[in-house]
Amino acid sequence: MNSVWRDIVILVSLCPFSLVFSEELIQSVLVEKNKVTVVINSDFKERYLKDDFFVEYGEDVDLSMLDYSITTMPCIMNILSLVWFSGKRYFIESIDSDLFHSLARLKKLFQITYPRTQWDGELIARAIVVNTPSLKVTSDQRALLFSGGLDSTTTSFFHNDKKQLLITAWGQVDLPLNDPTTWSLVKERLVAYAQLRGHTSAFIRSNYFDFLNRYTLNRLSDEIFNWRIETIEDIGWAGLTAPLLFLKGHSVLSIASSDTWDTPYPSAASPFVDGIITCAGIRFEHEQFDLTRAEKVEYLVTLCKNKNIEKPFLKVCSKQTGHNCGECKKCLTTILMLFALKEDPQQYGFFIEKDIALKNAKCLLNGIFKKGSLSLVELELFYVIQKKLKQLNMGGKKGDADFGFLFNFDFQEELLLTKEFKFQKRVLWDELHALFPSIKIPPHYIFKKKV
Repeated sequence: MNSVWRDIVILVSLCPFSLVFSEELIQSVLVEKNKVTVVINSDFKERYLKDDFFVEYGEDVDLSMLDYSITTMPCIMNILSLVWFSGKRYFIESIDSDLFHSLARLKKLFQITYPRTQWDGELIARAIVVNTPSLKVTSDQRALLFSGGLDSTTTSFFHNDKKQLLITAWGQVDLPLNDPTTWSLVKERLVAYAQLRGHTSAFIRSNYFDFLNRYTLNRLSDEIFNWRIETIEDIGWAGLTAPLLFLKGHSVLSIASSDTWDTPYPSAASPFVDGIITCAGIRFEHEQFDLTRAEKVEYLVTLCKNKNIEKPFLKVCSKQTGHNCGECKKCLTTILMLFALKEDPQQYGFFIEKDIALKNAKCLLNGIFKKGSLSLVELELFYVIQKKLKQLNMGGKKGDADFGFLFNFDFQEELLLTKEFKFQKRVLWDELHALFPSIKIPPHYIFKKKV
């Protein structure tokens, strides 16, 4: 039996009675050369979304050359977790064969990481399509998600020996679609970064962030606090970039890490998410999951010194300005680490004096601890800076007395008071490795004692 038809038979046989009760997930799809608009089931949209979905690529992208199973992929992968959560069965016209085989693995991962949440909805395709790219890039080329922040810049520097396709999306929280002025500023900076290093830029415009009803979604489960970060993030990025990667012949996309192996609670951005997704012959690699943000700063500083590389502008701030505010946790922890390494933060895009940065950090930390509830997201960045400063001191480097206030906090004790500790299941890497042994993890995590 042909493998494609075998997959269809398997799919239907798994859900023989549910088909009668299924609804169409997608009402219509409009492809306009480099833009696709997906009109989503009205009831589904009313429950979870604020709008239909669209994505637009550069003028050199012709989506009419792609199969329906790829042009709908950006939308499907940004609402996949909601389909599973819905408890309902939804039809789609077709699905890519690689993605179809990834779904069972992803769903199993969700069931393990969020065990108190029901994931019994189904996505049912009428056909499974094998998509084979007609173009393939050479091994000296690499595609990366690139925001110009600390994480993605570290990944770009890590692959400095390769010609890079740097993919940036317009539509994130700090780059809203209704602010073309800020987008123009950021885009100009990203193009300059790429040109200086001999790379190529590619830009995506989409409402992938705004079309979600985040207020509603963040209240769907008591163990999921940020629906996008914890159930969509890298799955959504894989879908959003797939048409572009397929047409340009890239079979691998590097996605920079935000967390590390020591991050105790789950998200949809980890080697186990990226490593079990394939679509249209494309796979996804989660990069530098072994480095904290403090270690990434040190990596960039060291590399720039040793290789005489121009220091990059790091846009780490989540505020909608295109600049670094010098007041938020991402700005302050990056600035503190640069000062600790005897670097001038202004050379990396942080225009702030040391005494002001220290004052801002103290005020921010005091404000965090005055709140009625603590969050890992608020504390973790300061905790990793504290750990790195201790390592520097133990390594014989003279400590800076100005950072003494950081050592007044017992972050490990405070982390036990966070909402994540109270409501979420800890990530047990050895448990996940047993289910997905192809994902490489550091050996000392495989048999790590369960806490």
